[in-house]
Amino acid sequence: MAFTADAIIANIESRLGDSGLHVWSFYKLAKGAPWCVGEVSYTFNKTGNAARWYGGKPVFYVPYAQEWMAKHYDTVYDYRSGGDLSKVKKGDVVIFMWTKGSRDHIGFARAAGETGKLYTIEGNTNGGIVAKRTREKKYIFAVYRPPYQKTTATEKTVQKQKQGAQKLPTFKKGKIYTTQVSDLNVRTGPGTNYARKKKKDLTKDGQKHSDAEGQLKKGTEVTCLETKKNGSQIWMRIPSGWICAYNGSSYYVK
Repeated sequence: MAFTADAIIANIESRLGDSGLHVWSFYKLAKGAPWCVGEVSYTFNKTGNAARWYGGKPVFYVPYAQEWMAKHYDTVYDYRSGGDLSKVKKGDVVIFMWTKGSRDHIGFARAAGETGKLYTIEGNTNGGIVAKRTREKKYIFAVYRPPYQKTTATEKTVQKQKQGAQKLPTFKKGKIYTTQVSDLNVRTGPGTNYARKKKKDLTKDGQKHSDAEGQLKKGTEVTCLETKKNGSQIWMRIPSGWICAYNGSSYYVK
């Protein structure tokens, strides 16, 4: 796959709403380990560009990633030298600080920046999932730009054709399906912008087949009450609430 900002962002967007299971499994990490940097490593790997990130190795500690990028990528913004965020572009890698001078978190810019804020997409955020965020300047430590190739007009046309031709699966009302992944969140509505339900909010049967946080276990049987499309995702309402049934190219229930 071409090393372009469009390819990188399209890849991570395909996992919107996912918990860290894919990172933990791929890198054989303990469940619950911090995974925001792992998500960046995973994204470069899954687009065929592992060698373009951290010397071809995965990294899981934010300061290490920041120090490597400062040496190998162009610096677009650094809070220590001032400036604004208007030069930030889609695909740039962002280091966040929750207190001044700290290096706490990492993600990608998903759109051009503005003077005082960034539009990002990050792993291990918004309750522990891949999600889109809007971040104020005071939380930005630095922004770095990988040596991306430009997306050609032909590639853009092919991308649009693929998007237009994409057929989403259908799920039948009243049919029983089986969850294919662990840690499947149950939400109050059809999208990651809706609140996650706690264990006590699920049906009695749902509680039996969920972990302490209310996430459904792999192999749980669920009854489809209705479905709704949300971008490249299909959300399914079950007796306990809404779950993501299909995400881009991944089936969460079958």
